Amino acid sequence: MYAGAEEFQGAAVEGLDAERSIAEQLQEIQDEEEARHFMDAVARRQYNAPLVRLKRDILRALGAACCHRGLLRAGAFTKRIGGDGAVKTAPRDFLRRLLHSLAETHERQPSRSHRVLDASGRPRSYAPKKYAADFLANPLGDFLLQDHDAGASQEPSRESEKTREATKEGATTLELYLEVVLACARHANSARILHAGGLLEQLRPLFDYASPNVLLLAGKVCAAAAEGCKGVEESICGEDAHVVPLTGMVLSEDMRSVHLGADALTGLIHTCSGDDFAFLTSAAGALDRCFWLLLPLFEGDPRAGQRSHASPVSTAEMKTALGRAFMYALERARQGQFGSSTKPGLFPKGGCWDLIGRERMDRVEALIAGRPQAPRQAPPSAAEGGACR
Repeated sequence: MYAGAEEFQGAAVEGLDAERSIAEQLQEIQDEEEARHFMDAVARRQYNAPLVRLKRDILRALGAACCHRGLLRAGAFTKRIGGDGAVKTAPRDFLRRLLHSLAETHERQPSRSHRVLDASGRPRSYAPKKYAADFLANPLGDFLLQDHDAGASQEPSRESEKTREATKEGATTLELYLEVVLACARHANSARILHAGGLLEQLRPLFDYASPNVLLLAGKVCAAAAEGCKGVEESICGEDAHVVPLTGMVLSEDMRSVHLGADALTGLIHTCSGDDFAFLTSAAGALDRCFWLLLPLFEGDPRAGQRSHASPVSTAEMKTALGRAFMYALERARQGQFGSSTKPGLFPKGGCWDLIGRERMDRVEALIAGRPQAPRQAPPSAAEGGACR
C-alpha cells in the first residue's frame, strides 16, 4: 500500500504527466495562462496532501503493529528446517526492506540553510542541512508552496500552511519511519538483524539533521538496538562514538545504558562540534538527564537507588560517570560563554542550564568538588508563617 500509494484513485495531479519530466513539459507551454495552470499543478504535486496523509497513516499502523511482539515476530521472522533437521528461526525480508525505505526517505528530504556553531556556541557560518519534510517532488523548490498576497507588489509570506503541514514535527514520514524502526529495535532478534543489515550506517547521516526530533529519534533507535545487540553497543561506545546515539543511551530507562552513555560522552564533550554540544545541552537533553539523575544520588534520596536496583552499576560508578559528564559540560559552557572554564560564580545560560538553575548548579558543583556548603534554609514553620498573615 505504501509503495503503490501514488496509484490510488485521486492520487494523480490533474495537469501533469507523471511519466514525463517537469522540464520537458515546460517546453510545451504556449502562453501565460497555460503557464500559471502548470505551476499550480507543480505545487500540488510537490505537496499532495491526501497522498501524504495516507502514507503517514500507513506508517502509523505499521508502527503500532511492530510494537506487538507477536505481530513483529510473525512479520519479520519465519521457521525453517536446517541441514541438521532442527527447526530454526530465520529472518524474512521485512527488516531489510524497512532499512532500504528509511534510506530512500532520507535521500528525498530537502535541505535549507542552517547556522553552524563554533566551539564556543556562537554562529560561525551557514551551510545547507537536511530537515524532515514531506515534499513529494522538487524538494528544493519550497517557494512554490508559499502563500502569495493578492497585491502583486506584496512580498510572499515566509511559510504557507502547506509548508507547516509538510514539516510538522513528529508527523513526517521520516520520523514515522524512525518510530517503526525503533519499535523493531526493541526486539532483541530484530536488533541483531538490523545491525547486520547496516542500521548504524543508515542512521549516521541523520545525526547532522536540522530537525531536533530526528536527532532524538535516531538516538533512541541506537540505544534500543544497543540493549538487544552487543555489536551496536560496542560501536556506539567505541571509536565511532557520536553525541546523538550516546544521548539516546543517556535518555534510556535502562540504568546500565545510562551509565555507559554518560561515561562515553565524557570523551566527546570537549571535542564535539558546537552544534553537537548545543544538542547535548539542550532542554530535556542528555546533560539535563545526567543532572537530574545525579542530584538525588548526592542528596541521599532513597528513591534514587530504586531506578537501578536491577542494574550491575553501583551508585559510586553512576555518580562518577554522571558527575564527570556534568562537570566537563559545565567547564565547556563556561569557556564558551565567559572565556573561562574555572572561575567560580559563572553560571551558563540557555538550554538545560536554565532548567537546572544557578542554585542547584552551584550546589552540585560544590558536592562534586568537595567544597563546604552553607546550610540550606529550612522552610518557615507554621508558627513563623502566622506572623505574616
